Amino acid sequence: MPRDPGEELTAALAAQAAAERRLHHAVHRAREAGWTWEQIAQTLGVSRQAAHRRFQAAADAGAAPAAGAAGRGSWLETALQSADRAVRAWFSGDLTAVHALMTSTARAALPQTVLRQTMQEVQDLAGRCAPPVDLTVHELNGAPLPADPGAAGSRRAVVVRGVAEGEQADPVVHVLLGPRGRVSGVSIRLTDSLEVWPL
Repeated sequence: MPRDPGEELTAALAAQAAAERRLHHAVHRAREAGWTWEQIAQTLGVSRQAAHRRFQAAADAGAAPAAGAAGRGSWLETALQSADRAVRAWFSGDLTAVHALMTSTARAALPQTVLRQTMQEVQDLAGRCAPPVDLTVHELNGAPLPADPGAAGSRRAVVVRGVAEGEQADPVVHVLLGPRGRVSGVSIRLTDSLEVWPL
């Protein structure tokens, strides 16, 4: 006797939900084992950006602290706050605020005219963009910070990364922060590769 279509649909949905939970768990375990988002994406047959966007909330919880994850007053929290202010200022078009957060060397290398031109190019390619919701912190070579970043030393330069939501494409934003939480460099690209400094 053929199976009832309603039962078959319910069973298929349950199986799909179970498979999705297993997949999220597997991605989380891969991140804990040190896999990069590039490795995970290749295994899943998707782009790095698509994998990161789909699984970041669960998998990055222990691999790369998100905003607010560090203890109050820590150097990491200061770095995340600086990066968040810079990114929000950028996407609101307040280039004066972006410049105010930069080191003098970065301001000289990236005058407001250059920032404005870059902003226009990003808007031409991606459309209007909302700033990234989640920021992750990485070492300069792109590796995730250790689970206890304070154990590896005090203040140091880090790269903060976020994916903005655009109308036509999702720009990836990287902010290079020096040991005092000042912006030393900014990269905004329409690519899902992880920025590594020095460029």
